[in-house]
Amino acid sequence: QNGQNGQNGQNGQNGQNGQNGQNGQNGQNGQHTQSGQSASGQAIRQAVRETAVGKVAAPQREQRMKPSMRTFLAITAGQIISVVGSTLSAFALGVWVYENTGSVSAFALISLFAMLPSIVLLPLAGALADRISRRAIMAVTDIVPIVANLIVLALLARGDLLLWQIYAFVTIGSVCNAFRRPAYMAAITQIAPKKYLMQANSISQLSNGFGGVIAPLLGGVFYVALGLTGVLIIDTITFAAATLILLTIPFPRALYRRLEEPILKEIVGGWKYIMKRKSLVAMVVFFIVVNYLESTFEVLQTPLLLAFTTPEVLGVATSFTGFGILVGSLMMSVTGGLRRRTDGMVGLVFLSGLAITLCGLQPSVALIAGSLFLFGLSLAFVDTHWQALIQTKVGLELQGRVFATNQMMAWSMRPLSFLLAGPLVERVFEPMMAEGQGVSAMLGRAIGVGEGRGTGLLIMLLGLALMLVTVWGMKYKPLRDMDVLLPDAVPDPTLLKDKDKLQELADRRITA
Repeated sequence: QNGQNGQNGQNGQNGQNGQNGQNGQNGQNGQHTQSGQSASGQAIRQAVRETAVGKVAAPQREQRMKPSMRTFLAITAGQIISVVGSTLSAFALGVWVYENTGSVSAFALISLFAMLPSIVLLPLAGALADRISRRAIMAVTDIVPIVANLIVLALLARGDLLLWQIYAFVTIGSVCNAFRRPAYMAAITQIAPKKYLMQANSISQLSNGFGGVIAPLLGGVFYVALGLTGVLIIDTITFAAATLILLTIPFPRALYRRLEEPILKEIVGGWKYIMKRKSLVAMVVFFIVVNYLESTFEVLQTPLLLAFTTPEVLGVATSFTGFGILVGSLMMSVTGGLRRRTDGMVGLVFLSGLAITLCGLQPSVALIAGSLFLFGLSLAFVDTHWQALIQTKVGLELQGRVFATNQMMAWSMRPLSFLLAGPLVERVFEPMMAEGQGVSAMLGRAIGVGEGRGTGLLIMLLGLALMLVTVWGMKYKPLRDMDVLLPDAVPDPTLLKDKDKLQELADRRITA
């Protein structure tokens, strides 16, 4: 979980959440910015003197523009366009590699190179989003993929495109995503009015689901009609459009800046904060296992479907994950979720396990699409409860370090799942379920035999393992009772020179 939405349309469960963590990191900045709109310069200086410890930078000039939902919606529209284009090209590259190599391992390595830079660079990206212009970060990370796309298009035109070049291309895109998304999530508090922050976050969450629906639906059609070249041209156009929108709309200025702590100190602080709280450690361990199992499932979806259907059908079927995220996000915005947030964060993972188990049961497009819809629902449910729990239990000024460290730790095993998925399918499960084998003779009547059935069997085992992990999580008291065991954070923001002083205050509350 911890971030998979961003990837899914596919990426995981609290993936979207990893990004929202950066929003949390800047929540205080956004609040001060809004409060400052009506305050005089004298009041601002007095507030800084009363709350600051040490030297704090002087107030900047008045903002050239006020935050507005119109600005937020325009920039978000550009980011949605960019996300759709990126997901289109990722879909097309995956199909191209699998069709040209026939190797699950080669296909799975795409996911590895798409994920690894995000894990390694996440703490740095989150810290930079608070230190330099967020618009500049977003613009640069839209322009670099344009150049990379043009290089790949040139290689395709010459017929020289090689597998390692695709991996390099995917890595560049992953690096850009690692910096773009935290900057965008952090910018929400800067460009959206404070009273509309909840709506802005909901729109941002829904935009991920929208990209997860549209891109797979169009990806299969465009890939068959236009080929990889046509899809990459579309991707290039979407990045150019997003950049143009971004550069033509000014951002509000920050009201004032405080002295930031060193990046390494912030990263270490997040680690110490988590390790001092048994419930947070249990949560990280829980999601390490959950992310490993779900990441393995995600990388196997394309080989599972292409074993008996076409790229067009693959796109339609996988879009149901996005539909599930959309519906789940809407349901959570209306109902507000479960009263005990740990029940939603941990208990509803059981729904993911059930969906994954059903997905591998039979080579049926309808069954797989329905299972992926259920999987998307569970992603939205778990992500929302997780985010609300962290935001309630961790103070605003500490959320950045805690979110970033939490997501980095929870994602730590995902690259291993990408490395092992291919060999497990090709060397163990597919031969096991071939015609005439002992295991296929026992299980064939229930799940079928032949190509793709070994993949289906592995997927079913992943789902069953997820359900068992959920049962453990609901029985383990530090995780199950996290809502009660951890005190709520003080809701009012405090401006301090050193975030570690806030962390010390929070630590005293759990040891008192």
